[in-house]
Amino acid sequence: MIPLAVPNLSGREAEYLQDCVSTNFVSTVGPFIQTFEVMAAELMGFSHAVATNTGTSALHVAMKALGVQRDDLVVLPSYTFVATSNAVRMCGAEPWLFDIDEVSWGLDPDLLETEFRRVTELRGGSVWHKELGRRIAAVVAVCAAGQAPRLKEITDVTSAAGIRLLVDAAGAAGAFYRDQSLGAAVQHAVLSFNGNKTFTAGGGGAFLTQDESVATRVRHLSTTARTADNYSHDMEGFNYRLTNVQAAVGCAQLEQADEFLSRKRAIDAAYRVAWEGTQLAPFPCPEWAQGSCWMTGAVLPKSGPWTVDAMVDELAARGVQARGFWKPMHLQPPYASCPRTNMTVTDDLWKRVITLPSSTSLSQEDQSQVIASVLELVKPS
Repeated sequence: MIPLAVPNLSGREAEYLQDCVSTNFVSTVGPFIQTFEVMAAELMGFSHAVATNTGTSALHVAMKALGVQRDDLVVLPSYTFVATSNAVRMCGAEPWLFDIDEVSWGLDPDLLETEFRRVTELRGGSVWHKELGRRIAAVVAVCAAGQAPRLKEITDVTSAAGIRLLVDAAGAAGAFYRDQSLGAAVQHAVLSFNGNKTFTAGGGGAFLTQDESVATRVRHLSTTARTADNYSHDMEGFNYRLTNVQAAVGCAQLEQADEFLSRKRAIDAAYRVAWEGTQLAPFPCPEWAQGSCWMTGAVLPKSGPWTVDAMVDELAARGVQARGFWKPMHLQPPYASCPRTNMTVTDDLWKRVITLPSSTSLSQEDQSQVIASVLELVKPS
């Protein structure tokens, strides 16, 4: 079976792990943690990074540090991984789910501006949803499959409203926006280093920011809000720090950033070429972005004999692992009753997206087999 996305541990991972064992730094203290934070910040163009034990933890503690409180609303696209919504609920807040645009699969800034004008008002210096009577505390823009959405337009809307913007760049490590790192476009972002990401620490996440005071607050909150070694804590905090063992793996991964990103983009490019002249469409590639190509694959036509589930089964029978992509939040039982916009684009898209093998270790021979298997189904002889 050609796997969908597996770690590439071809660097110095074993060497660095042995160093952790030899020095006895295997918990949340150790030299690899700081090095990992510096490398993550530099990769994304941010001044500061705080490593966490998961991407979800990074989202949660970021929202807390940015002022999301119980009963607030947090805007996010319905087309995202469930961790984005879960982090909102972990704050005691409620997601306000938005449709996406067709070009980037990200939050639609035109819709955002329209809805803000239509249903919000200013009360006491904050923006409130008039009908729901809830404060809008933040907007989360998600980089779907590692592609940046229309960040300039989204930032224009959030800045005019005085609302904090957080970018869920979980799979977008190494992505560019307008030929610059994401840190040149936004103040705050979050990464994931889960096992299926381009760079993994076996898990883990990171909060990235240009604001030193926010970084300090996130670091404090993620370390149980400890104020001294005598078990003193000044607020509700969380045990969210990354271990030195995980950071060691992450450092070895980020040392290979250029190689891994080049390989991911080459895999994506090969799929794009293969789908030319077929009914398949590629993943988004907006003109303003160079994505990380964390996940890639194909989009099935709106009408045709194939569903994603059926194609996944047929590809598995041919030795190729494939999978659908995110099921929107408004269709998930925990979030089905959340306030939301019309989901014209999301409802049309999500059932047609299929992810295909994209590991950085994927050989050209194996990718050719994947492509041949897909085309055999799309254009049967």
